[in-house]
Amino acid sequence: KENRLKENRLKENRLKERTRDARLPHDSDRDPDRTAPAKRSLWLTALLVALPTLTGNLDRVSPYATIFYLLTYAGVNASACLSGYVRPPGFRPAFRHFHWSVGLAGV
Repeated sequence: KENRLKENRLKENRLKERTRDARLPHDSDRDPDRTAPAKRSLWLTALLVALPTLTGNLDRVSPYATIFYLLTYAGVNASACLSGYVRPPGFRPAFRHFHWSVGLAGV
């Protein structure tokens, strides 16, 4: 009987997560002040990228872009490796044959 209760609670929690995730985009539409910092960050990033590009000197931008993408890729792989090894309850990889060692190899 306890197992059935636990299964029902897990199912309810998963349904709550799905409905909460489905509501997230609509919450920001109701409150425009919540999106203001994200829009400012987007415009600042676009400006920082556009200025050197418009001057015609991409050699100044490319090392930073390369380092940024490599560090981002390494961070995603490290978090996948750590989450796969530790197995937190909220981590549910969609790939059927997921293994933590693949994330380690990517780092």
